Amino acid sequence: MRQGCWQISATSTITTDHTGILEHVESRTARDSLAIIGRIAGRLAGFFAAIEQGHQLGITPGSHKELWTIDYSREIIPIVNTAFPWVYLLQIADAFEECDDLMVEAALLVDHGLEWTRTQQYLRSVARAIREQAPALTRERVPLELFEDHTPPIMPFRQLAELISAEGAREMTRCTTHVERVGGASLDNPLNDQQIEWIRRLTQGEKVIEIAHSTGYSERTLYRALGELWELLGVSGRNEAIALVAQKGWLDQVPLTG
Repeated sequence: MRQGCWQISATSTITTDHTGILEHVESRTARDSLAIIGRIAGRLAGFFAAIEQGHQLGITPGSHKELWTIDYSREIIPIVNTAFPWVYLLQIADAFEECDDLMVEAALLVDHGLEWTRTQQYLRSVARAIREQAPALTRERVPLELFEDHTPPIMPFRQLAELISAEGAREMTRCTTHVERVGGASLDNPLNDQQIEWIRRLTQGEKVIEIAHSTGYSERTLYRALGELWELLGVSGRNEAIALVAQKGWLDQVPLTG
């Protein structure tokens, strides 16, 4: 069970803190975007894992198997609204839609698969159901500082677990965990986008002098920068660096914006 995101209590309720989800970054690289995707997917994975645990502890599973559908989302929103006010749910819709947009862009760069698609469908369906059911409020985006000291509400966990089938919970745990893993791969990457691009081009067989001339460096300066990079990675040279970066999946990370 993930600590700090979800916690089952003795009364079969679930506590959730959405503050970390509601982050908005003005300028992003692929690493930034994947990290945001990974964080939101991690929260969802924690929730569905908790649902699975609730079933194991004796809560009777429900009938919903395809949790990425709008029918499921429309049914859960009134239940969730008993714990979360509409203004808070609308913030979650904002964050889910933003994450979906990032996933559309990132899908061009990573081997995403069905798990990625189903997680996107879940985000879209939940956001759509919130907007359909929320009162017609004229609102500005709530400043995120208002949520910094917000005490997380108690999610009506038992009611949600009784809607979700065991199969549905397992599938969404699997899908969101996969997306979390893809996003999480960016978090331990010490390289910036330029350094990743150097290594990518070396992998493609380009010579240092060619990379230097096309990026505005002298050959000597780039050799020095690469030497510092090998030291950062703890490798002895380009072949070890290429192998390490490929194994970590860091070569998939390129700028998405700007």
